[in-house]
Amino acid sequence: MTFLHRSKTLLAAGLFAVASLVGGTAQSAPPVGVALVLLVDVSGSIDDNEYEMQRTGIAGAFRDPQIVRAISSQPHSTIAATMVMWSDGQMVVVPWQLIDGEGAAAEFAARVAAVRRPFSAGTHLGDALAFGFALMATCPCQAERQVIDVSGDGRSNGGTTDVSVARTAAITAGIVINGLPITGSEANLTDYYRQEVVGDSGGFIVEAQGFADFARAMRAKLSMEIAGLF
Repeated sequence: MTFLHRSKTLLAAGLFAVASLVGGTAQSAPPVGVALVLLVDVSGSIDDNEYEMQRTGIAGAFRDPQIVRAISSQPHSTIAATMVMWSDGQMVVVPWQLIDGEGAAAEFAARVAAVRRPFSAGTHLGDALAFGFALMATCPCQAERQVIDVSGDGRSNGGTTDVSVARTAAITAGIVINGLPITGSEANLTDYYRQEVVGDSGGFIVEAQGFADFARAMRAKLSMEIAGLF
């Protein structure tokens, strides 16, 4: 079996799950403005201090009044969100949660703040996108928009799924991919995210100029993708 064939086989399972959801449980699930999968890089190039800046930055964003207002302005005044940490593997660290205001946003933030780093190895970005794509089908909601939000500090350097294959499968299913490249360790990373990760999905890029800038970039990015400003 070729590399490309293995990649397509992995993503076929996600496509089947999407089709099953559309034809089944989605019909009885609550409507939301956006379903959001947060893919957070915890690969070996990220030290413990940089990991903490990511974790606290995401938690702080969901406590931000501007984010809460963006959620409240959504159709149905509700979003659904989940968070995945990825390296050479993937783990759902905060399961799907419906967020309909300040209290639920604070609860999601508390769950993010409590997460402990599960692993640290390679940067398998294609596998992470494929995982996020399949995870979207498990959302207990009917979403007007589906968004994968992927952040990281480097290019893909391994895995079983090519980034372009995973990206194309997500786009075909109507999912938008937004990127948050964390610059500093690799040259031209923002261009890589724009061309290879976001591609022609209709998504956008918000660059973090180092990990110290991550919290600011995440707040800006969440405000835009929750409000649909892209």
